[in-house]
Parts: sequence; C-alpha cells; structure tokens
Amino acid sequence: MTIAAQHVRAALNHLRTVHHAWRPILKSVGPFTMRLERQPVWWLTHHLHCRSFWDFAQFRIDRERPTVSMDGHPSGSSDPNWGDEQRGFWAELQDAEMQGRLKLAVPISSDELAETRDKLTEILARYRSTIFDRFQFYGWGGLDSWPASDPQLMEVVASSFAFAAPHVATNALTATVATWSPYRSIAAWYLERWAERRRFGIAE
Repeated sequence: MTIAAQHVRAALNHLRTVHHAWRPILKSVGPFTMRLERQPVWWLTHHLHCRSFWDFAQFRIDRERPTVSMDGHPSGSSDPNWGDEQRGFWAELQDAEMQGRLKLAVPISSDELAETRDKLTEILARYRSTIFDRFQFYGWGGLDSWPASDPQLMEVVASSFAFAAPHVATNALTATVATWSPYRSIAAWYLERWAERRRFGIAE
C-alpha cells in the first residue's frame, strides 16, 4: 500500500514553491518510493530504540542486503536479535491487539485515530521511545507528521537551507519547517534520503 499519487504530486509542488532549495533536493533523490508498513507491530518493535534517521537508515541498509530478508519476516513471530525490552514491548502490543485495545492498522476515522494515538503514545512513553512521529508516516501514511525529536534531521535542515547551527537558529528552523505543512512527512523523507546520498557518496 502506498500514499496516493495525487498527494505526492501536491507535496512536491508545494515544496518547490515554498523554497528554492527544494528543487535540487527533489531532483537528486528522484521518485518517492515509500510504501506503508504491512507489519506495524514488528516495525514498531524493531525500531523501538531508533533516535535519529541515521538509525533508521542503518536498519534499511541492513534490510536491503541479500543475506537479510526482513520483508519476509513472519508477522506472528519476534526477532531472535531483539533484547528483553523489545520482546516485552512486542508481547505488550500483541496482547493489546488480540484483546482489541489497540488497532494498528491504518485508522479509518478521526475518532479511531485519536484513540489509537493516545494508547500507542502511552505505551511508547513507558519504553522511552521517540518513534511515534515516524510511525504515523510509515504505518498510517500521515502526510504532516514531523519527527521533531530528531536533532540530526534538524542539522540537515540547517545545512540544506543555509541556516546557522540548529541551536543558534531554532526559531528560524521551526518557522521554515512549518511552511512545509501539510506535507512535512514527505519533506522529512526526502531530506533523509538526500542526506544519505551525500553521506554514502551515491551518484547524482
């Protein structure tokens, strides 16, 4: 399942309009290729302790290696490489879903979304996890979810849009990110892919 093409087109047009720096970023990264996660419990557990988009990037790089097949990982089983805390989190989510207290499929109504958001953020807080903003995008396709707790992403924003260091220009950075609404999730996805291309020397 993917985000509707018309939403992606609207997002790209919006970003090109709000700041000229977006044009080379979008051109460098190319087509939007993100697909919604089909195994939300497994995704949440596997990324439970990710703090920055570099953590997510490493998981994705590992996932793309021929010797690792995470796409085919059985949705009903845990990963043997998980620690005790991840296994406890996995069991808690599985139990909540089985008892109908938590529905992690794409919400079909605003009321269902609000109820699920409250329950999931409560559980994640107990495990000191900051991945909820990204899950709203990767799990539910939320178009305007910005991972504000990721300082590395803000550093990318600062360097890409000619600001001073993030701790010096916090207000300006926040104001700039606000102009990308209502497509901040797609903006984050493109910035992360662009930063990865620069770090790993991927050809334009």
